[in-house]
Amino acid sequence: AREAGGCTKFFEPVFEGLTVQPDRGKALVFPVASLDGEADERYLHSGEPVEAGTKWILGTWLMETERSDAADMARSIDGLWKLAGGRPVGASVAKKAEKKADKKAEKKKKKKR
Repeated sequence: AREAGGCTKFFEPVFEGLTVQPDRGKALVFPVASLDGEADERYLHSGEPVEAGTKWILGTWLMETERSDAADMARSIDGLWKLAGGRPVGASVAKKAEKKADKKAEKKKKKKR
């Protein structure tokens, strides 16, 4: 079966336009945060459209503590999608993060009452 497209493209100049073509049976693994837990923007990337075949993605985020800036980070991700000329599938990442933050704040208010 023919496979085409689906490359992972990194934005940061340090990677000199690195584009990684998917390869059946192999995985591309990279961090998204530094050892101190701060987002490492060098790894901002996008997935190019799959032209033929199937691309499997497993995204896993391991966090030691909850991020207080999740909504801001989500807005940045949405902005990167726009810069790359695409858009995230479904509801925007920022809107989902804002809804989650609103629900959490509402629960705190109810507990105080």
